[in-house]
Amino acid sequence: MQMLRINSSSIIPYVTCQKNHPEMDSKAVAALVFAGFYALLVTISTVVDVLSTWMVKNNLFDSASTSTNADVLRYAHKTSSEETPLLGSPATDIAQVNPKSGCLMKIFLAFSVYSNGKKLLSTKKTPGTLGAVNGVRVLSISWVILGHVFAFVISVVSNIGYSYTIDIKKRSYQVIMNAFVSVDSFFLLSGLLVSYLLLKELKRNDGKISWCRFMAKFYFHRYWRLTPALMLLMFVYVPLFPYVSDGPFWPQQGFEPGQCNQTWWYNMLYINNFFNEECMAWTWYLANDMQFYILSPLIIIPMYYSKYIGWIIGTTILLGSWIATGLISNTYKLPASQLEQISSQESMQMHYFNDYYIKPYCRIGPYIMGIWCGYFLFKTDCKLKINKVLNLFLWMVAATLACLIVYGLYDDINGNVQLAQGVKDLYNTTHRTVWGACLGWVVFACATGNGGFVNTLLSWSFFTPLARLTYCAYLIHPILIYYYYTSLRSALYMDDATLAVLFAAAMVFTYMGAFVLSLAFEAPMLALEKIILKSDSSRQERDATSVSKHME
Repeated sequence: MQMLRINSSSIIPYVTCQKNHPEMDSKAVAALVFAGFYALLVTISTVVDVLSTWMVKNNLFDSASTSTNADVLRYAHKTSSEETPLLGSPATDIAQVNPKSGCLMKIFLAFSVYSNGKKLLSTKKTPGTLGAVNGVRVLSISWVILGHVFAFVISVVSNIGYSYTIDIKKRSYQVIMNAFVSVDSFFLLSGLLVSYLLLKELKRNDGKISWCRFMAKFYFHRYWRLTPALMLLMFVYVPLFPYVSDGPFWPQQGFEPGQCNQTWWYNMLYINNFFNEECMAWTWYLANDMQFYILSPLIIIPMYYSKYIGWIIGTTILLGSWIATGLISNTYKLPASQLEQISSQESMQMHYFNDYYIKPYCRIGPYIMGIWCGYFLFKTDCKLKINKVLNLFLWMVAATLACLIVYGLYDDINGNVQLAQGVKDLYNTTHRTVWGACLGWVVFACATGNGGFVNTLLSWSFFTPLARLTYCAYLIHPILIYYYYTSLRSALYMDDATLAVLFAAAMVFTYMGAFVLSLAFEAPMLALEKIILKSDSSRQERDATSVSKHME
């Protein structure tokens, strides 16, 4: 094992003795019952939606009819596909037609597979959309899945030396070895969109808003956007997963320590990245993203009123992150490459992951790059003509730096060059921020008309529905990969063709699973949010009208 530079503790036995069909515990039964009732709700909602759509299209409702049921179905169907901006908007005329009779039906139809499926699969783009973001999202989640397909297979391969002695010799495989910056792409995009949309919302209101109400909606939107799908998936996946398969690699107690009995609330509060034992370990990203989102107004709002104050705050946070990361890397003598930490002692692996990899103060760099990029897009209104020579030069700089980050550790990984600890500390400190800056330039150039064929590719309409599924794809893909690998009856022989097939299969099944997960959990909750915000806006407008009439 020492010759292969791997830690033997990561290898599990090929044969284990276990019961073929263990009996379900009470939590698994409860999860099954919940899933059954939820499926029934979705089915009935879909049937009602399809019937109401058919009746409306065939004019089976008399326009002069006073039937309560007809009013409810017509109202619910008419308003089911409306869009609501990030932080809410004034009530529309449709929302005032019959708000009392339509609200319950709208809530019920929010679970319809028919309506939600049409929205998810639509390739239409709304005006003002940053089209290139869709392509970056899809390519980034594909990169994440590729990295996990390769990383998770280590424990079930028969020729493990292939991965560590042959693959790492190929420069092309550095894309897999350094796939960890793919997550930083999402931090960049998250910061960019939050900054761009929040600044536009402030401008729309001329900076004069009710701050308590504004910030309540700001934080509610994000929490509601992420939490229902995460917690509902956890409630179904954790209790049932131990019973869905078996085999010599299969963990009878599931993958989650203690069935998440003591840790589930970490995820619900998005603090799981501060604990060594967490449920659904890959959700450390969500915790970081939520924490960055909570802090983002401290940079963005001052930036709207005074760019100097905003930039000073952002720069201070970035410098603090660099200092903290450098100290952590130097204290624990962390390696620059992820492969090196996998081949190191278990204590080093724990320090790398728990003290560096998942901590927000080590990962906020790309998010701040995204905030600044969103600010530039806002100030330029996505319209900026750049000199062709300067544009080409900036593209070359961004491409060169990105390639250095991905391929620059090739000699270190292969042992051709031994980097000094100071160089490793510098790399660990800055490479994620630099990656965010490079990708930020790509999005900025594409959004302002300086992207050329890159913008054409990233804005391809094919990416639009796939981009809507990236969140659910991130949630479900490790479960599907773990399921396949641990269901094997014998060890897997690894080569390039096998890896390609595994990756292609993982992509297909991930998006199939993400589509189902989104239809079941994510899309209905987003529809409910729109209903809640519209009802609130309608109430505010009615109150304002009432006050106005009283004053008259």
